[in-house]
Amino acid sequence: MNFIAVSFASHVRRVLSIAFVVSLGSSLHADDTEQRLLLPLDVVVQGGYGSLFSTHLTAFNKGATPVEVRGIVPFCPLSPCLSDPIPAVVLVPGHATGEFENHGTPGRFVFYPSSAQLDFNLRARDSSRDQLSYGTEVPVVAGELFRSRPFNLLAVQSAQTFRAMLRVYGIAASTVTVRALRQADDRVLDQWSLQLSEPGNEYEPAYAEIALPGWGVSFVRIEISPQSEQFPVWAFASVTNNVTQQFTLVTPR
Repeated sequence: MNFIAVSFASHVRRVLSIAFVVSLGSSLHADDTEQRLLLPLDVVVQGGYGSLFSTHLTAFNKGATPVEVRGIVPFCPLSPCLSDPIPAVVLVPGHATGEFENHGTPGRFVFYPSSAQLDFNLRARDSSRDQLSYGTEVPVVAGELFRSRPFNLLAVQSAQTFRAMLRVYGIAASTVTVRALRQADDRVLDQWSLQLSEPGNEYEPAYAEIALPGWGVSFVRIEISPQSEQFPVWAFASVTNNVTQQFTLVTPR
């Protein structure tokens, strides 16, 4: 009876030990997984009417442990930079803030450990009019916010005094169907099939853009339908005033 009890107790200890090791391994694996984050605008680009649009990314490490962020390079105050861009940066401990450089691409994926405590701010501005405007905050988009079912961009302005651009991002090349509808009565104004480009590497999103026509309607609903649930996408529209170059972003709802 005592032998059976000891054997049973030993067996329980072994089972608990195995369970602990498995649990520990799972926890370590979970800590090692990466968060994918989309920077929807990562650009230096000449716009209409003499505008020059650029973006600036700031990241804040809320923890005391250095965090490696893959896919971005430190901000370079010199032009051109004296060193080659390095597609990774370590945020030093002690609640540090990092500033990051533009790449001239329509968007970029960056990666960092899921266990990290990071806050981001992405700002787009017309640098030719820095004295008039600080720019507009652009959302940074976690991978789980990509949509695999139809979604809408509401109240997109299409009056002739504005110009609007639709940008669509994906994980992999696919086709999306886009419809523009007048919000007042849901009358279809236009419809397109957009082919998202094949990413060149893990940092590049699949991408497509289209300049939206000036329908002369104040409120247009842009409906975006992904190819299938296997190809989730995210999108936004920018609406820019032709005189002031002030722009508004319309994001999914």
